[in-house]
Amino acid sequence: MSASRPTVAATGLPVEEAIGAVRLALGEVGAAVLVAPPGAGKTTAVPLRLLGEPWLGDQRIVVLEPRRLAARAAAERMAELLGGPVGETVGYRTRDERRVGRRTRIEVVTEGILVRRIQADPSLEGTGLVILDEVHERNLVTDLSLALLLDVRGGLRPDLRVLAMSATLDADRLAGLLGDGPSSPAPVVRSEGRTHAVEVRHVVPGPATGSTPSSGERWARSSPSVPKATCWRSSRGGRRAAGGRSPPGPGRPAARRGRPTPVGPRTTAPSRTSPWRRARRPPAGGGEHRHR
Repeated sequence: MSASRPTVAATGLPVEEAIGAVRLALGEVGAAVLVAPPGAGKTTAVPLRLLGEPWLGDQRIVVLEPRRLAARAAAERMAELLGGPVGETVGYRTRDERRVGRRTRIEVVTEGILVRRIQADPSLEGTGLVILDEVHERNLVTDLSLALLLDVRGGLRPDLRVLAMSATLDADRLAGLLGDGPSSPAPVVRSEGRTHAVEVRHVVPGPATGSTPSSGERWARSSPSVPKATCWRSSRGGRRAAGGRSPPGPGRPAARRGRPTPVGPRTTAPSRTSPWRRARRPPAGGGEHRHR
């Protein structure tokens, strides 16, 4: 039983030209490698175009992303292309967040989620295609996920489709791993990027124009007690006195709660009675101090 293919507007992305070859490879062989440059649209366009394939039926497409931020962003973009909210046709599942429903057809997960799912359900019931995105970012969990998928595909689920996608990877070596060895590798589909002409223009620099001083610079220049030699520009763009405190800016009073703003360098350590340190002293005459 084949599900209806959702209507997705044309994206105009370069990977659209390789969708036909990916469909053919997954339908005949069951595994494929897609090589596409960054920005080609493989993460968001390919899963949407594979919905409604006869071999998929009503099963789900699981997209593996190496990071939680990438998983959320990919799911939100695909849901936007479909014109629906996240959690309906497209959802995602991470370690600390879950937005999927009964009608979810594309589920974006992170590496640990896929490993635990295979361990709990080795047959991956209800899943027809697993897409390994950014497969070149190899780590222990990524290699374990691929090994478990090959084990499932070789024994319990020979009908399970696997698609590996990346921009920079050893495609021939991975194709031999997904296929039956170097003698019978999985198909490798390549999507070429687009280049745009860039025009370089050189502009003759004009006369230097003065910049408007900030409020901190105006304060430092107008303050008679702070010489220019004891001021320097801080990382926030204003000037800072050599003594340590920043000059007052917009909405910042010069002194708060009776504590004066120092303008010169500190030469001695602050004492307990100094305005530099506010201390709670016990009442004179001894005795217990009761807090109310």
